[in-house]
Amino acid sequence: MTDTEFSPAEHSQIGGSTSPNIVKCPGSLRLLRQHPELDVDNAGAAAREGTLLHEVIARLMDGQECDPGFEIDVGGHKLTYTEGMREYQIAPALRAIDQFEEEYGALDEYELEVTVSFPGIAGAFGTTDLVGGVEIDGEKWALIGDWKFGYNDVPVEENMSLAYYACGARADKRTAHFFEGAVGVLFVIVQPKGEPILKVWKTDAAFLDEFEMRLKNSVMMASDPDHSIDEIVHEGESQCMYCKVATVCPAKQNKAATLLAAFREMKETAEIKGDNAPAEPAEALDNDTLAAYLIMLEELAPFEKALRSTAHARLEQGQTVGDYGLKAKQTRRAWIDEEKTIARMRQWGYKMPDYTERKVFSPAAIESLLKARGDEKRLKRLDKLITRTESSGFNLVRGAANEFTERAAAIADALARQAGERTDDDQQLALPFSESA
Repeated sequence: MTDTEFSPAEHSQIGGSTSPNIVKCPGSLRLLRQHPELDVDNAGAAAREGTLLHEVIARLMDGQECDPGFEIDVGGHKLTYTEGMREYQIAPALRAIDQFEEEYGALDEYELEVTVSFPGIAGAFGTTDLVGGVEIDGEKWALIGDWKFGYNDVPVEENMSLAYYACGARADKRTAHFFEGAVGVLFVIVQPKGEPILKVWKTDAAFLDEFEMRLKNSVMMASDPDHSIDEIVHEGESQCMYCKVATVCPAKQNKAATLLAAFREMKETAEIKGDNAPAEPAEALDNDTLAAYLIMLEELAPFEKALRSTAHARLEQGQTVGDYGLKAKQTRRAWIDEEKTIARMRQWGYKMPDYTERKVFSPAAIESLLKARGDEKRLKRLDKLITRTESSGFNLVRGAANEFTERAAAIADALARQAGERTDDDQQLALPFSESA
């Protein structure tokens, strides 16, 4: 068992948030070790706000007071806990904890913000939001909890980040007692902007053992020179989305080169054909090739984002990146003080409707408000106030049924029925969507 202290400033390349990527793509760890300059935390505003909310809820769960106005510094940015954060994030999270205790049992003992090392991997550690235990029907269960304050839904089933923390916690002297004699482990995610807010998954020691073996094997592969980088780089939507080494990933580079070569070939072919060439080079592709290139484009999206972000950062440092440069964004004007502006407009004789507008929030925003306040009764009634209009078009989506052909078939059927059932007063039948759609 381990009993290690870590400085908050320390950082592990094999942490809880990165472990799923390493399991799925061992090559990402090797590339990160080869390019330590890419191992930086470029946390945006949403991530910084998440750090603030983690601190707030940890204090509240610890029995401390933490009211709006509380401030912390995150990476040089001063953040303030607001009334809106309390109403729409913290309050729903605390209600979810109450819901958990009603459904599963009281959280009589738990530890918050515990940094644990991963067993058997040097330098691997991470901080779990909550580790504890509950008794369900007379049986002991260990618990690993995670707060998620973003919009992107985080699944709890087989969550590898929680598995990482559970493996570390059961091997740590401070938290091992939660796992000793337990029949299983509860993975718990509380996400106020998720659906549902409270997500719970039951697993056992065998799942943790399997994950521990998978992560160790992935780290060994990343460290073994007998495995070429091409053998251990594995692409996938989940591991590529926030990968720090996308700009140096050979899979991305090869895919980009393939796509670029294909486009140049199509363009050259179209130019040779002259007047008989397709209007667009891609029109000469068969459907299977077209689908393959579309998949490549989707998989290259994170690569493009990483390239642009890296170029932007280097230009800010004064480096030269080809003939690219940074151009100032358009200046946006705003009122210094809206109340003073309103007072002046009144003084000038203008009426409020002339320069202000009253607008009800969107149905989605109102639904979020009612969910945040736990107003299930009115949430059910809300649908009666909402009208829905048919889609005005179609988006290209991978893995979706072709709704265009489905609706076209429905139109054809409606027109056929219309032709056979037209009444004397030339009554029209309703079509699935308008001709202008």
